[in-house]
Amino acid sequence: MKNIQILFILLVILGCNKKEKNTLSSSTQIIVKYKTLDEWMSPKHIKCSDKIKEFKKMGKYDCSFQLRNFEFDIEEKFILNKNGNIKEYWWYKSEGPLTYKIEELESDPRFLEGIGGAELNIKLLENRQQILDKGDTLIIERIFTEEKLILIKQKGDVKKDRRRILFEYK
Repeated sequence: MKNIQILFILLVILGCNKKEKNTLSSSTQIIVKYKTLDEWMSPKHIKCSDKIKEFKKMGKYDCSFQLRNFEFDIEEKFILNKNGNIKEYWWYKSEGPLTYKIEELESDPRFLEGIGGAELNIKLLENRQQILDKGDTLIIERIFTEEKLILIKQKGDVKKDRRRILFEYK
């Protein structure tokens, strides 16, 4: 009887964590890169309003969002052009985001280089399971099709620093 209860609990847990389709079409275009605190650090971090909205319902200046059972606090947002190059940069502070258009960024090359925007060129690779970002090959961990978000697998400094990278696509 105990084994049946354990099996039932496992089935419920696995059913609630169903994976979404982990493929993207050839017409997929990445439009935004988000650098966030990871899903473990974000709930402990109080930088934004105490009311966290679902990703699809968040406003333009909201700095936290909920994605399924995860919470993410945005630190930086890179809005991309159709070629995967930076068009706008948003730097999230406690009083709200500071926003910079590409013209402003290009007028301050040191700042542009400091945020990594000078060599930013983001592309979805042909295998549709990886993203090329400044020469780094990032592995897609999960695709949230309803929200049109891609969660990248943590590794290296990103993992060590308790950060996450997500990409929005259309």
